[in-house]
Amino acid sequence: MVLIDFPDFNFLLGERAKASGAKVFYYICPQLWAWRQGRAKRLARFADALAVILPFEERFYIERGLNAKFVGHPLLDSVKPSTGRTAFLSSLGLQGEATVVALLPGSRRGEIRRHAPIMLEAARRIKEEFASASFLLPLLREEDLLYLDAGTRAMKDELSVKVVTGATWDCLNAADLAIAASGTVTLEAAIIGTPVIVTYKVSPLTYHLGKRLIKVKFASLVNLIAGREVVPELLQHRATPEEIAAQAISLLESEAALADMRSSLARLRKELGGPGACRKAARLALETAGLAMPG
Repeated sequence: MVLIDFPDFNFLLGERAKASGAKVFYYICPQLWAWRQGRAKRLARFADALAVILPFEERFYIERGLNAKFVGHPLLDSVKPSTGRTAFLSSLGLQGEATVVALLPGSRRGEIRRHAPIMLEAARRIKEEFASASFLLPLLREEDLLYLDAGTRAMKDELSVKVVTGATWDCLNAADLAIAASGTVTLEAAIIGTPVIVTYKVSPLTYHLGKRLIKVKFASLVNLIAGREVVPELLQHRATPEEIAAQAISLLESEAALADMRSSLARLRKELGGPGACRKAARLALETAGLAMPG
């Protein structure tokens, strides 16, 4: 039985499979290191082997008695811009020498509604300092624009923000700086090598509950993997247009600061392992079943 992510369902399925006598292999394990670490004991009772995708996860699970192996991150194989910066910006009617900032509010309706107004107001403040700055708003679907209220849409139009659908990696590759909601996209920015400011905001109740439960120092995967603050994190009460804009302006005014962040992101990319994570996981799964990898 090969289980992938989705712990609430897969823990039940894994226990049933183990009870039936099957070998159980888990790929892309639940983030027990972040919260509910006690579930590692439950996982150890049914999982014969784990393939983990973050470098620090191997030690975490081994210390808790599990047979874990770091195979690298699958995003290294998939995150590939489709074209170069100059060609992409040209397709949007922008010049290659423009200062470009990508705004990534998230993919869920609530994230877009919460973060887009803050990011666009931050963009307006950045524009006051960098008159030639251009802004990209990558969205998964064009209908995501419907989640913006009238005031936010008006600000988007006032700033001539380029809305791009289905081309997040191209937008990141073309940007000098990204302002992104905490999530997988921050790791995608790191892989591409784009400096990023991480932000996130939830309801006060959710924030206080999460603060009590979550056991990690950082919110972004970039900083968690690095073990230090490589990219700024402006969360909750710090997720304001003023703070985001001030951080962005400080970075855009210093090529040395941007270069230092790019260098740190390049080192982090190496820590993510080489290509072929899924193939390595497949080989481990077959070994767990006592089989050999074909080819």
